[in-house]
Amino acid sequence: PGSYRPEEEVRSWLARDPIPAQRARLEAVGVEASVLDQLEADANAAVAVAEEAARAAPDPDPASATTQVWADGGSEWRN
Repeated sequence: PGSYRPEEEVRSWLARDPIPAQRARLEAVGVEASVLDQLEADANAAVAVAEEAARAAPDPDPASATTQVWADGGSEWRN
């Protein structure tokens, strides 16, 4: 994915990724790497559980596809 973007652009944005930057800040103030590793593992596990639940959930009712969606400010969106 993203092969349409120039490699230098991708590298530039990856260098600004806030997750590794925050980890580096936390390590710089003395938070142990093992604590950060555990937090990351816990977060990844929570995401995996949420993903599994979402994939196992029934498909939504197609009639709900246009509810609570604002398009042009007309009265049709107030369903």
